[in-house]
Amino acid sequence: MRYTQATKFATAFGIALALSAPRTLAAQSDADAVRATIQAFADGAATQDRARLENALHPTAIQFISGKEIRTLDRPTYLAAIKEKKMGGMPMTVAIQSVQVDGATAQAHATFTAAPFTLSHALTLVKVEGRWMIASTVVSVIPK
Repeated sequence: MRYTQATKFATAFGIALALSAPRTLAAQSDADAVRATIQAFADGAATQDRARLENALHPTAIQFISGKEIRTLDRPTYLAAIKEKKMGGMPMTVAIQSVQVDGATAQAHATFTAAPFTLSHALTLVKVEGRWMIASTVVSVIPK
């Protein structure tokens, strides 16, 4: 069989396409899973659902909240504030502007909008044992 330059290109292109397809599907699946984790975090905060928040937050998660001053909350402190009804508990809409997956880490930007303010989140997520969890978030509070 004779291979022309076009045949060689088509064969190489087909092989490259076949090899890249699972990676593309996996990346899309991971991006969707990251979005689902962010949505679960927002829903957990809105409803003060500790179980949902515990599932979305890595055990060593930390939040940096920018208001008048930068406030730092580790996971236990945040969950305690949710339990004591000092945080969360208001309906909000979520808009996820970007998700960038790189192996077992991901970066995302999302805004959570509630009646009195908008929370602009820059999130870092990690994939541990096949599950995406929020490792950190830098939150800017934007009053309305």
